[in-house]
Formats: sequence, structure tokens, C-alpha cells
Amino acid sequence: MRHQLKTAFMAIAVSLVISVPAKADYPEKPISLIVPFAAGGGTDVAARITAKYLSKELDTPVNIVNQGGGNSIPGTLSVLGARADGYTLLFDSPATSSLHGLRADLPYELEKRSWGPMVVINPYLYAVNGKSEWKTLADIAAAGVADPSAIKLGWLGGSSFTDTVNLKLLDVMGIDPGAVAKVPFNGSGPSMTALAGGHINLSGGSLGAAIAFHQSGDIRILALTGDDRLDTIPEVPTAKEVGFDVPMVGWNSLSGPAGLPDEVVARLETAVQAIIKNPEFVKEQTMAGNLPKYMPAEEVWPYVQQEVENIRILTTPSE
Repeated sequence: MRHQLKTAFMAIAVSLVISVPAKADYPEKPISLIVPFAAGGGTDVAARITAKYLSKELDTPVNIVNQGGGNSIPGTLSVLGARADGYTLLFDSPATSSLHGLRADLPYELEKRSWGPMVVINPYLYAVNGKSEWKTLADIAAAGVADPSAIKLGWLGGSSFTDTVNLKLLDVMGIDPGAVAKVPFNGSGPSMTALAGGHINLSGGSLGAAIAFHQSGDIRILALTGDDRLDTIPEVPTAKEVGFDVPMVGWNSLSGPAGLPDEVVARLETAVQAIIKNPEFVKEQTMAGNLPKYMPAEEVWPYVQQEVENIRILTTPSE
């Protein structure tokens, strides 16, 4: 009898254990999503849209924390030095690959972080003043080959992805970048403002910095990088369509300190896969000039490595 009772109690205990749902280990508290730029820029806008939908999908607040300045280095350092538990993440961008492709004095190594999934890509654009005689990229190429100094280009210091995208255009056009007049600005927003005012005659940048000027007619967007047109400006072709292939596009992914647990990365991947299927998320990102693009963490790291190498090749003077 005793043996039978013991066996019965054990069976009940096992059934109770099995019937209790497993408690999710992550996330159990709010997540800080660090944007290493000031509020209002393209990366910030993409991050805020992403955070809103991730909060719903993960059932916990995902809070945006802007840590701008210092060429994104301080904000990145704050994430890489955080505890590797998934509660402090970076909304990563091409600033990472640009810095590592162009500078050797960074206070951290590219290899020492954990990569999460890619969320969106964002084509860059090339624009001229609304009254410019240049109507196409071919017009710019003809003028620049004849006299490179005729181009007054908005320049962000040489360490930004925007600058790299501009250099790529000059490269495929056969224009000597060293002979182009580079006018310094501290962001693509001020550069677009100067373009609208006629102080420069060519600028690259993000749609967020340019769309209002384009709609008002103060600037004219001539082409986009990458392979796809944007629904917000469907009349604007890609540079590739008009004979100047610039495959480089911006991107935003999640990343974090080295050593993020596999289960955290897997949960973030599942969440991102879910939100990019949400029509409202797609609509909001598209209106901001972004194209939802999921890429698993294991593919993001090789993608970034290749981009760093491409930037180094593009910016290394030939002997």
C-alpha cells in the first residue's frame, strides 16, 4: 500500500511540474535601446519605430536612450561596457563599419560585440539644389570629369558612411575625389539645408534629412543607392538604373556586449521576424525611408566585415 501511495504521489507531482508553463527567462524587465546619435536623425527615427513594435512583441518596454556626439563612439562604448544580459542593446548602423574602415584609433574592437538581427535597410540619396542645371547623375558626371572643382560637395568629416557613399559615386563616375571642393558640415541635415540655400551644389544623405526640401522643391533628389526605389518617392530612380551602380545602403541592426546568451539572441531574432511581418511596422518604416529587412545574427557579422573591407578599399589611395 505504501509503495502504491508513494508511486501515486510521485505521478501527481510530475504531472503538476509538467502542467506549469515554463517562465520566460528573457525579457523580464525593460530594455534600454541605445541610439548613439542625437534625437531626430534617420537612425533615431528607425529606432523609435522599432522600439514601439518590439515593446509589444516582447511584452516589455523597450526604451530609446539617445547618446549622441563623439562620432557615435561614446554611445557604443556604453553598450559594449554593459552587462551582457540583453537589457542594454545598441541600435547599430553603418557608422560602425565606417569607423572601423577609416580609423585605427578606436577604443574598442569590432570583434568584441554580440550581433543581433538586422531590422531595416535604408537607401542613401544624392540631391542637388532645386534650381540646379544638373537634372541627372550623368550631368554631374560630365561636369565633374571636365572640372572636379565645379562640384561643391557636402562633407561630414570623412569618417561617416554618408561620406563613403559620396566617394563611391565619384569613383563610379570617374571623378577625382581629391579635386572636388568638400564643404564641411556636422550632419546630413545641415548639409541638406545648405544645399537648399544654394551654398553647395551636391549632397548625399538620408531621406529623413532631405524629404521636406524635396517636397518643397528647394532640392531635387536625383537618385538612390541600392537596388530598390522607395514608395515615398517612387519617381526617383536608383543610381544603378541610370548607369552609376552604388550598391551601398544604410542598415540598422541590434547588437550588444560580447557574450550575449544564445537564448537572448534567439529571442530577439524571433521578435524581429514577427514585427517585420506587421503591416503597420512596414508602413511606418517605409514612410521614414526604410525598407524592413530581416537578417539573422550569424549573417549580420559577415555582412559588416565585408562592408568594412569595401570601405577600406574605397578610401585607400592607390599607389
